[in-house]
Amino acid sequence: MLTVSSGMDLNMENWITLGRWYAAISGIVAAFTVAHRPDRKWMVAAFALFLSSSATWVVTGLLESDPAIAAQNFALSAINAWGVYRWARRKDDGQGTKS
Repeated sequence: MLTVSSGMDLNMENWITLGRWYAAISGIVAAFTVAHRPDRKWMVAAFALFLSSSATWVVTGLLESDPAIAAQNFALSAINAWGVYRWARRKDDGQGTKS
């Protein structure tokens, strides 16, 4: 846990808090987007947002000495990178992913 003994510690704590909020909100937005089943370009954007969210959780987990959250999100980063790759390669038929 970070202490507030110096300005540097307080500044780092603020950055970690900001990172945690970014990761949480971007993960929610990405999940909503994927659940909506948009067309290919939006699906790529959603997985890219998931990727940035999970990468941010890895960094905050390491900075806060929380290896479980860092390890989980490292794996999720790989899965989300695969999602970006998979959806970016898919041909867009103009009808989105809805059937």
